[in-house]
Amino acid sequence: MSIMKYKGYIAQIEYSEEDDEFFGTIVNISKDHISFGGSTVKQLKKHMLDAIEGHIKHCKQLGLEPEKPYSGRITFRTTPQEHALFVEAAFRSGNRSLNEWMEKVLIHEAERRLDEAITS
Repeated sequence: MSIMKYKGYIAQIEYSEEDDEFFGTIVNISKDHISFGGSTVKQLKKHMLDAIEGHIKHCKQLGLEPEKPYSGRITFRTTPQEHALFVEAAFRSGNRSLNEWMEKVLIHEAERRLDEAITS
């Protein structure tokens, strides 16, 4: 799987041998659907930018705020026992805030996994 990014939007890119064409879909928004295609990578990139800019322009014409790729807020549900475990781990790691500790742990793990994906 390949991805492309533009203005915070992330597209999953696929290739169809049958059509001899690349296809992309924006994957980090939930309400709207943005897709595009192209027969070359250069064309695919241009069509992605055009699709996103077109979506933003269309929303503005309708007086709507385009859906933002991320709000910065993540809802996380767990058990009371795990919640207590996380708070203790955060405290013992020198973090006064559970949110701060979780952010550090998640960033570390995400970067590790992305590095693994790039090297494999």
